[in-house]
Amino acid sequence: MRQLVIDSASEACSAALFEAGTATDHRHEVIGRGHAERLVPLIAQPAGGGPADVIFVGRGPGSF
Repeated sequence: MRQLVIDSASEACSAALFEAGTATDHRHEVIGRGHAERLVPLIAQPAGGGPADVIFVGRGPGSF
């Protein structure tokens, strides 16, 4: 099962792809502002491509 984990609740924008409980790829960029513009390209980059079976999203305090 492939799991995509996304967090954009702080100044950083992060995404990680997991398979069988192991992180197979991750991206982390401290961008301050501009999450809306950076998030889709960030999650489109992980190695191996293809769709995730499950998506987890952090909902912390933040502007996005």
